Amino acid sequence: MKRAVIVWVVCLCMLLCSCEATEREQYSSAPEERPDMSFENVTYTLNRGSFDPVSITASHMDVWDELAKAVLTDVTFVQTDADGQIVLTGNAETATVDTGTYMVELGGKVDMYKTADALEIHGEDFIWDNEARRISTDKAVVLRYDSDIELSAVGLTGDFATSTYSFDRITEGRLGE
Repeated sequence: MKRAVIVWVVCLCMLLCSCEATEREQYSSAPEERPDMSFENVTYTLNRGSFDPVSITASHMDVWDELAKAVLTDVTFVQTDADGQIVLTGNAETATVDTGTYMVELGGKVDMYKTADALEIHGEDFIWDNEARRISTDKAVVLRYDSDIELSAVGLTGDFATSTYSFDRITEGRLGE
């Protein structure tokens, strides 16, 4: 009888310990797993005095305050100057914004149109360096200028302040007709 009671107590302890571990796992989560805020159909404005504001519209946005990070999906963006003229438009599958520095990772397929330069940029996975006002990617990219020039390349660094663009390797090009 004593032996049966001891076995029963040991089994009960094992069962309770295993249940407790599962509950702990369920309630513990790292900060990046749960955003502080989530939004649907949102407009987010990046606005610092050093550049014209960029209005970003997304189907979904998650914000992590502690990580200074916002992640947006199905993104379109428009930048206007002080006179309300459109400077830049575009879209991306995702955008990850460092809310402290405004450095942005544009993920997936990305299209940008810089209206003043009659410039189109198409590619994937760009980084926007806010301080330097530069975009870059190490992936395949197509640059169209004034509908007469088209360059296909791998790797692009574009300086939006000076409208200077450089490539790691040009794979194909067409210059005027």
